[in-house]
Amino acid sequence: MAKHPLSKALLLLLLNNVTPTINAFVPNTFLSSQNQLHQHQQQQQHQSFLLSSLVTDEETDTPLSDKVQESLPAFFPTLSSSLTRLGYTTPTPIQSSSAQRAISQENLLLIAPTGSGKTLAYLCPALSRAIEENGTVLVVAPTRELAVQLMRDASDLLEISEEESGEVVCLAVRGVAPPTPSDLSQAKLLIGTPPELLSVITGVSGGYEFVAGDTLRAVILDEVD
Repeated sequence: MAKHPLSKALLLLLLNNVTPTINAFVPNTFLSSQNQLHQHQQQQQHQSFLLSSLVTDEETDTPLSDKVQESLPAFFPTLSSSLTRLGYTTPTPIQSSSAQRAISQENLLLIAPTGSGKTLAYLCPALSRAIEENGTVLVVAPTRELAVQLMRDASDLLEISEEESGEVVCLAVRGVAPPTPSDLSQAKLLIGTPPELLSVITGVSGGYEFVAGDTLRAVILDEVD
């Protein structure tokens, strides 16, 4: 799983102390393109689905959902205006195949090439659920740069300005002041790198409650390998 020792510590903290509300972490649905399948060991309980448009050596379609939407905003009505404004109208294969499963609260492991739309594939359902249920989301990123980019992406989807983003999206990375208890009490998302997230969760009032409370709706591990 996570290679960084603090990544492992963070995961252990979550697994040992958080009571998941949606049977989190197991089992997983394993969505992958065929040419990447050999790079990852597939456990027996995982279900493997081939994304036909990413498979270069097959011409036939492999349907992945009974309800395939032609429009990405149609999957996520709460984000429809921002998705349309940003030009995200037609879902990519990874988005189309994972959206209905994520909406149904399945736990997903998404593997697809860079640039295939994985970020939206996990941000859209997580944000939608957080908005609809007044919940929160934790996102663990491997690098500071990725965490900052994810904050910007989330802010765009939530249609909030950079000045307003701190009130809704908390960032925990080196070189940035950690979120305050007041920040955490208002935030929908907590995004950061493992060492800084661990510091917030264990050292800032409200940090532990953010991940262990009953408002947590999703835990996202970006670049989990």
